[in-house]
Amino acid sequence: VAIFGMSSNLFVLIFIQRIDSIRKPFVQTSISQMIGDFTVLLTFAAYAAPLTLFSNIDWFKNDQLNRFMGQLNISAYVACTYTHLLRSSCRFMAISYPINHSRIFTMRNTIIALFLIWIYAILQTMIYYIDGCSFYYSISHYGFIFADTPCGNAIKVTVDFAQYLVVIAIVAILDAITIFRIHRIHGRVRVNETETQLRRNREIRLFVQAVLQDSAFLLLPLCSMFISSLMTSKWSAFFCTTFIWELVHSLDGVIAILCNPGLRLLLLPRWLRNDRRGRNGNDPRKKAFTQVANSTTPIKPLTLARR
Repeated sequence: VAIFGMSSNLFVLIFIQRIDSIRKPFVQTSISQMIGDFTVLLTFAAYAAPLTLFSNIDWFKNDQLNRFMGQLNISAYVACTYTHLLRSSCRFMAISYPINHSRIFTMRNTIIALFLIWIYAILQTMIYYIDGCSFYYSISHYGFIFADTPCGNAIKVTVDFAQYLVVIAIVAILDAITIFRIHRIHGRVRVNETETQLRRNREIRLFVQAVLQDSAFLLLPLCSMFISSLMTSKWSAFFCTTFIWELVHSLDGVIAILCNPGLRLLLLPRWLRNDRRGRNGNDPRKKAFTQVANSTTPIKPLTLARR
């Protein structure tokens, strides 16, 4: 699962910059998210799996290496969590307040926000250097766990559980409001230009991608913090924690590919890809869509129809 997820996220990370403008905030946040997903999966594929399979090798049993991998894992996870929040805010502003969105979510502001997210994610892990506060991989649990100490339990409840619950709740609220706004706008908007319509459809498609990824991300705390506590066997706990953890971060790349026609096209054989491009080149709507996809011009304000 981890290797498959790393491959899909790496594919998106490499090719999304070729088919879309790097200046768009959605692409910038997607790159940050894919880096975080790839890093989380890397800790499982390159360390957790070999440690479980070859636990008798001394190099893998190094405590400092174990704690470092735990910090790397949790740093990337925190960055992914807050990137979800930033992107959800971006989608909310793009649908609800397109003019303000183009002023707030500039390339510079988005990069600064992502930089601060990663700095916070890294600084937050400094607490795990304190004795008794570590986050490490446990062979007996088949997953990364907090130290079974007063400090470890306190971090698990406050820094981990409470923090992510608040962030996920905000993301869910923003997505719900955005869905309501889309439904309301579609019932009132009169679209007169093909380009404007394609821009609006593109925004909705990207929002659907974000909602699907946010929904998948909701499974992680639900399973790891609630359902796993009800499990009695080691394997059932494994599937509710480590397996779900890997699956969720793998799904980010898969959903991005499924929701992006340009990425899907790159998966086709070259001859079939060229054939489709040739056919699309004769379609004026496809030409307009290509111009929209490559444009960084802010979306025009909505024109409301009079009732």
